[in-house]
Amino acid sequence: MPMSRWGVTCQTILLRLALGILFGTILLLYAPQSTLGLAIVAIMAALVAILRPSNAALLTTSLLVITLMLEGLFRFLANDVVTPYYRPHEVLALDTRYKPSELLVMHVPHGDLLAIDPSLSRDLAVPRTEIFRTDSLGFRNDYDYSGQKLLIVGDSFVAGNGNSQEHTITARLLTQFGVYSYNLGFQAGPFGYSERISWLREHFPRDACVVLLMFEGNDFQSITSLGAAAYTDVPRGLRETAKKYVRFVREPFVLPRVVYGLVTRAQAVIKSRVSERVPNHQRNAADKESRVTLLGTVRGRPIAFLAGYAEVVYRTQYDDFGFLHQNLARARPDTIFFVPDKFRVYGPLLDDPVDGAFPDAQWAHLKRAADDLGIPAFNLTERLLSRSAKLADSGDLTFWPDDTHWNVHGMDVAAEAIIADLADAGVDHCVVAVH
Repeated sequence: MPMSRWGVTCQTILLRLALGILFGTILLLYAPQSTLGLAIVAIMAALVAILRPSNAALLTTSLLVITLMLEGLFRFLANDVVTPYYRPHEVLALDTRYKPSELLVMHVPHGDLLAIDPSLSRDLAVPRTEIFRTDSLGFRNDYDYSGQKLLIVGDSFVAGNGNSQEHTITARLLTQFGVYSYNLGFQAGPFGYSERISWLREHFPRDACVVLLMFEGNDFQSITSLGAAAYTDVPRGLRETAKKYVRFVREPFVLPRVVYGLVTRAQAVIKSRVSERVPNHQRNAADKESRVTLLGTVRGRPIAFLAGYAEVVYRTQYDDFGFLHQNLARARPDTIFFVPDKFRVYGPLLDDPVDGAFPDAQWAHLKRAADDLGIPAFNLTERLLSRSAKLADSGDLTFWPDDTHWNVHGMDVAAEAIIADLADAGVDHCVVAVH
């Protein structure tokens, strides 16, 4: 019996929807993980869904074949020049944590600033060998979680990017103070931190203390009222489902990380080439947008800064329309530590120092939110300035000269502050020493 016209129509609609969804799913491997990126994927999937089924099938099949070929190529050349990996973080990073139960020993030829701005002199590079070990949960720890009361949450400053295994905050807490702690560091932001802390509250002992480190450079991104509202107005369940689906699609593949690395590297190269074309007399403080990095010297030693982070330091005001407050209210860490950008620390210590004092827009914004929620918050700026000034006389730094991240000296400042300030905050019961 021939199918009715209604049946044919329904079949066509279902086929178009299936092809659109499949096309969008494949496209997720290429798209940036942002609201804009996901919106573009949704629009492209919708456009494919309204094509004639034969055209949509051809387009989807072509994208699938190309994607599988690229995935195979990148897997085959995983440690070759095709991939943009120069440090363990890129090799092991997934979407919310690292590949679990991995040990990677890797020669790191330079810090992230030379990767971001290829026009920087290679003389700035500080080559090092980085040992990077992850536990079964995918966080950077030597051993699986074993009941530590002190849980450290943050981004790459906590994970210890640019530093070897023994130079993470958790390692310094153990070696310098004999205190056990657990490292939950991975790149995120206020929303990612709130997700991670909510998760660990469910899976770790209830009497554990959560210490959150927030970095000035990228944890206080510019956000519009519309962007902040998107997190409030879109039902949390829908957001969680969408994130889990994206994670499910992307995590098994090498391609998304390679595409991300290549695109960001290409952006840096283009920007640096544009910067080289700007006449020297035009490269002044009002022309920061033409530069990727800033250069200076400390006691004659060259040091570089990320220009975008320096712009954050210079902000006179900051407003995220309640975004930080909302996520801190959901997360409820026991204490918060503000990690200043490298430029805020070393601007006053340069041989040609920055004139005047920097504004405190980010710290003021964080402190207001924390005070309103009754969460103790501490600023590491003065401690880092003091230690950096002392070390400068001997030629040492608290940050890598070729990187946006701190080194073991900066880690030690943070570890000392955690020990001292947790006592002041009245939550030092989680500071459990080795017996």
